[in-house]
Amino acid sequence: MKKIKLILGVVSMVLGALSLSQNSIKAEASGYEQENNNSYATATDMYVNDSVQGNISDYDDTDYYKVQPDSDGKLEISFNHVYQDSYDDWNVYTYMYEDGKYIQLSENNIKLKSDEKVKLPSIGVKASGVYYIVVERCCDVVGIDYTIKTSFTGSSYYEKEINDSYAKATSIEIGKSYSGNISCGDDKDFYVMRPDADGKLEISFNHVYQDSYDDWNVYTYMYEDGKYIQLSEKNINLNSDEKVELPSIGVKTGGVYYIVVERCCDVVGIDYTIKTSFTKTSYYEKEVNDTYAEATPMEIGKSYSGNISCGDDKDFYKITAPYSGYYKISFNHVYQNSYEDWNVYVYSYENGKYTELSNTNVDLNSDACVWLPSVGMNKGKIYFIKVERCCDVIGVDYSVKVSMSANGPSTISAKSAKNSIKISWKKATSVNGYEVYYKVGKTGKYKKYKSTKKTAINFTNAKKGKKYYFKVRGYVIVDGKTYYSSFSKAQGSMCK
Repeated sequence: MKKIKLILGVVSMVLGALSLSQNSIKAEASGYEQENNNSYATATDMYVNDSVQGNISDYDDTDYYKVQPDSDGKLEISFNHVYQDSYDDWNVYTYMYEDGKYIQLSENNIKLKSDEKVKLPSIGVKASGVYYIVVERCCDVVGIDYTIKTSFTGSSYYEKEINDSYAKATSIEIGKSYSGNISCGDDKDFYVMRPDADGKLEISFNHVYQDSYDDWNVYTYMYEDGKYIQLSEKNINLNSDEKVELPSIGVKTGGVYYIVVERCCDVVGIDYTIKTSFTKTSYYEKEVNDTYAEATPMEIGKSYSGNISCGDDKDFYKITAPYSGYYKISFNHVYQNSYEDWNVYVYSYENGKYTELSNTNVDLNSDACVWLPSVGMNKGKIYFIKVERCCDVIGVDYSVKVSMSANGPSTISAKSAKNSIKISWKKATSVNGYEVYYKVGKTGKYKKYKSTKKTAINFTNAKKGKKYYFKVRGYVIVDGKTYYSSFSKAQGSMCK
């Protein structure tokens, strides 16, 4: 009987020991730092979606934690502690290990009297990347427990740290939304796009509204001929609209374009989203087109769109006249109740000289379609249209169109003869002929009388005692299509 009790006692002791061992294993697995973890080499391993508890045990103690995600995504980190009415504090950092270097991603100072749960800036992580969280005392916060919790969302559409330079820019797919944040004062986020066709690239910057003047600066650049050329700049406050449209960009097939986000004033650790959309078209300006040499070529009869994307931007368009004749130019935009405006110029190029032919100022509150002075062009000669801002009209789309027309007489004469009226005008250059219209009395409706290649005709439909009004326009036929001039000023005459 005693032997049985002794055996039972031994079994009980063994089971107790096993139970203690299992409890200690559970405690270790549930997330306690493993001292000595005072360096990158001895860092406590953490999983994503994990929780670890630790404390700074003496003045020389620093706690390192290592996280290695197995896919691309967004790593969120919270630092939790019990509130105390004290200014004692921790400094909490995040680092990435890459190419033999430990690169700081963020820094947070957390006081005992801070909120009990403090979110660190999110990190855009790469599959198999190596990331560290480092906790150190800042001022006498020794022996106080804290808890670090990680949360991971697998995604290909979050910035990939480190993306602080053109060379390390996060490659983005046009048409997709990408998120990121400025994780510390020196952080900048670079994104790169390579469109596979000519077209119009639209970019929106989205964020959650906050009643704050903290802000980002958002830039777009183009890489060409070994240079990074700024295309636009936009300042966006936290209290701006939650969706801000950046100036559109006219892009080229195979071009390399960047979006760069940086803090302007203390906007650290706040998520934003960049979304791009693309319209394939050959009829949008091709940046960079800021000079005569870089001008976007235009086809006659096609409408080309663009916008002034920053204060120094100018848009040049180049026309090589396919035929000699009279060309009309329209400048179109969406009406806005604003005095912001463009200056639109037309130039000819000949014998190495650029000669200004016209200069038109167009307000946003002008008519939606403004006709520039028409231009007589000679076949094979080169002409330019230049659009530049006059007063702060940035990021507003416009369109410009050059259409072939015809020359025509500006004035005509109408002289009464017996039972007829003679109409005459001066010869217009580069026309195939003229059309003569008439009406009876001021309230009558104009009707076409005839086409002619002459510069004078007799109107024989006249009735004695009635007054007739006449107007004439020229026309030219190119490739089977007829183009017309404006009508001359009307002239009236009474039939004798």
